[in-house]
Amino acid sequence: MNHLRDILDRLVRIAAGTSMPADTWPAAGHPAWPAIEHLAAFHRLIPLIAYRIEETTCPAPPPLVATAWAEALHRARLQHLLALADLTVLEAAFTRAGIPCCPLKGPRLAEALYPSPGLRTSDDLDMLIDPASRDTAVAVLREHGYYTRERCLPLVARYHFHTTWWHRTTGQCVELHTRPADHATLPGPAATTPPVFVATLRDDPAAMAVYLAVHLDKHGWLNRHLPATPTSPLTALHPWADNRLIWLLDLTLHLRRHRLDPARLDAVATAWRCRDALHNSLRIAVALGMMEPTDGIDPEPATPAPWPLRPLLRRLDHDLESLDTNRLATPWWLRPGRINGFRPVRIATALRWR
Repeated sequence: MNHLRDILDRLVRIAAGTSMPADTWPAAGHPAWPAIEHLAAFHRLIPLIAYRIEETTCPAPPPLVATAWAEALHRARLQHLLALADLTVLEAAFTRAGIPCCPLKGPRLAEALYPSPGLRTSDDLDMLIDPASRDTAVAVLREHGYYTRERCLPLVARYHFHTTWWHRTTGQCVELHTRPADHATLPGPAATTPPVFVATLRDDPAAMAVYLAVHLDKHGWLNRHLPATPTSPLTALHPWADNRLIWLLDLTLHLRRHRLDPARLDAVATAWRCRDALHNSLRIAVALGMMEPTDGIDPEPATPAPWPLRPLLRRLDHDLESLDTNRLATPWWLRPGRINGFRPVRIATALRWR
C-alpha cells in the first residue's frame, strides 16, 4: 500500500462488501496509516470497517488501530440510538401538530439499509416538512428545547431551503427542510403550485433514490465531469471533490434493496428537473464498481471538463500517487461551501429561483 489510490481502492471494496485478502492492512508503523485513518474518517467508513472486522469479512488491522475502530463503532451505535430517540420524539410532535414530515437520510435510512445500528453515522437530523407548516414546526422545535443561531431567521426561513437548530440539553442538531435541496440543485416540477415533496419522498422509493443521488451531486461539485479521461475513477473520492463513500453506499444499497426500474428513476428525475444529478451520481457508482451489472443501470457519460478544470482534475489524480496527507486538505478558497455556503449568496440564489 504505497499510494492514496491503493487506500481508496480498498475502502471502496470494503464499502461494497467485497471479500478482502489477508494483507489488506499494512503493518503497524507503516507510513500509510495516517492517510488510511484520514480517508476512512473523511468517507465516514470507520464504523462500517469495524463492523466488517467484527463479522470477519475483513482482516483485522494492527491491535491499536483495531481497538480504536471498535471503540468508534461502539460510540456510533450509542449516538445512533440517541439520535433515533430524538427523531422519534420530533416525528410524534410534528404528527400531533398536524405537520406532514419525512426524515431525510439519518437514523431512519440507517435502520432500513444497514445490518447494524450505527454503521451509517449522521452529524444531524434532516427533517423535511411542508413549507406551509414552517411557522408551526418552528414553534414545535422551540417547545421541545431547540434554538437556532440564525440571526435573520424570518429571512433565511423564507428564502433558504433549511434552517439549523440545536437542542439546549443534548446538543442534537436538526436541519428543518422545506425542500429536499436548493432550487438550483433540485428545481422540482415545472408547475405554478409548490411541489409536494414530503408525501412523495415518504411513499415512493424511486423518489428517495433520486434524492440520495441529488444530495451526493449537490456536494460533489466536480461530479458532472467525473470520471474524466484519462484520470482514474478514484479521483471522485479525493477530498477536494467533496464526495463521501458513505453517500454512494446509501444510494447503491437503496437501489439494491428496492430493485428499482431505471426507467422509473429517470422519469422521477426528469419530472423534478434533476436528471443530470441522478446520472452524475450513478455514473460514479458504476465506475467505482459499487453497482452490479444485474442492476441494469446505464448512466450517461460525463460532460467534458472545461479547460480551467482540466489541470485541477489532473492534479487530483496525481495526488493519489503519493501518501502525503497534506495533499488531501482542501484549501479554503476552493471549497464550494466558502462561496455558495455564504448566507447572502444562498439567499440571492433562492431569490433567483423563486
